[in-house]
Amino acid sequence: MQKLLERLYIGISEQERFLVVVYVTSISVVLAAFAVSCSATANLSSSGDKEPNSEIPLSGTTPIIQPQSTAVGQGQILTATSHSEVIDLLPAEIEDVEQQLTISEQQLAVEPYLGIWLTREELNRLPMSGPAWENMKAAADEDPDSPDLSNMSQKNNVYVLAKALVYARTGDSHYRNEVVENLMAAPGTEQGGNILALGRELVAYVVAADLINLPADPEEDRIFREWLRQMLYETLDENTLQTIHEKRPNNWGAHAGASRAAIAIYLQDKDELDRTARIFMGYLGNREVYNGFEFGKLWWQADKDNPVAINPVGATKGGRSIDGAQPEEMRRGGKFMWPPTETGYAWGALQGALVQAELLHRAGYLAWEWEDRALLRAAQFLYDIGWQPDGDDAWLTWLVNHAYGTDFPSSTPSPPGKNMAWTDWTHSGSRFSE
Repeated sequence: MQKLLERLYIGISEQERFLVVVYVTSISVVLAAFAVSCSATANLSSSGDKEPNSEIPLSGTTPIIQPQSTAVGQGQILTATSHSEVIDLLPAEIEDVEQQLTISEQQLAVEPYLGIWLTREELNRLPMSGPAWENMKAAADEDPDSPDLSNMSQKNNVYVLAKALVYARTGDSHYRNEVVENLMAAPGTEQGGNILALGRELVAYVVAADLINLPADPEEDRIFREWLRQMLYETLDENTLQTIHEKRPNNWGAHAGASRAAIAIYLQDKDELDRTARIFMGYLGNREVYNGFEFGKLWWQADKDNPVAINPVGATKGGRSIDGAQPEEMRRGGKFMWPPTETGYAWGALQGALVQAELLHRAGYLAWEWEDRALLRAAQFLYDIGWQPDGDDAWLTWLVNHAYGTDFPSSTPSPPGKNMAWTDWTHSGSRFSE
């Protein structure tokens, strides 16, 4: 056995060596069990009508692989645990060890590290045909240019995300290699930009790293993790992701919060994630949990003495419903008036807020339900005043409909957003029907 293993070890990686041990051990156990079974049969034959000894093992112990996974429950933080994938092999099934290794490696690689945005089970239910898939696949096949997190208008982040999604669904390592290359090129490119650019751009890279299971490449993952930790505290234009999230109840804070949540989940930093969740609950209107925001003009606030980022249920002004209005974004169009002066900032802020909610929801927080479904009310307000999302905001409708089981008008294929994209493929159904 030792000589066999030494021969198989030549020219292969540590992961492959582990799998060789699993398979060879499987064969050994099955053969040993077969021998024991034969021995038991011989004993029975020589002992007449005696019952078989129940202590004699009639089948081999099945080896298991226990990759790192996560336990995600309501009110819980993502925590490392283990789950078991049973490998049950018979000698006749192991005809080509090299082929079996290749198949197993692909299966392990396709599984996301944590499932921050999607798990393998969720991915496997998604179609590899139709306009949403074809649009995302076309983006994945494009040259995304180089990462530049100082440029808030760059699309490298969402194109890298497309590559990660296509890899996670197909297992084609070509896409994974491109994602890793871009993830390693991203650190440092935030220099010279502002915190809004970093908040917009970063979250998609974190999700992409999770989708391709970057920890399978320990050195690259170490570099990426160190950079993510640094991004929580790095000062750009006198702000960090943490400080702007806790100071500005608008698009700046919302985008920063989404990237902050993604970092905390990827690093499995419970304290950071709990803090992020509390700030977001305050953002949605719970001033008892957090009220440290700095507000601008209060023209659209329902209660100027208790300003919030999303007006509460039943809020009115001048006889008009402003329930769900985002005062910090509505004021960009000017003082309160009816009809309001249209501004794209309202949907722009929801890009950060909706992604933040989905990340926290998947980490076990009831973020979609907080403050009387504040995010649903925010979307409903914009639809009620005739401001439907389009362009790089169009993907938001799919996420709202997925979260709440609503049927706001949506379109496919949807263009990529500033911080996230491809939800017409990833979130095309309601979570209530899953």
